[in-house]
Amino acid sequence: MTALTQARIEEIKTAPEDVPREVADFLAFLKSRPSSSLLSGGEPDAERAEWLRLASQDLARAYCADEPEYPDSCLKEPNAHYAGR
Repeated sequence: MTALTQARIEEIKTAPEDVPREVADFLAFLKSRPSSSLLSGGEPDAERAEWLRLASQDLARAYCADEPEYPDSCLKEPNAHYAGR
């Protein structure tokens, strides 16, 4: 058992009474999902792949090839954490 797993077990042991039950329910949910789920690291199933393709197409339609570069003067509030290009 990894140290991370052991730490999670200890957290669950000391959590309020309803938390271990919720964790168990969530684990059961995760195990019940198809193994092809993107979150489980497997390949997406055909329906999921189709949804991803459609979403990508819609996103591509939102921006055109000649989308203008907006000057900094258009900013209402500059992001102090942005390092620039």
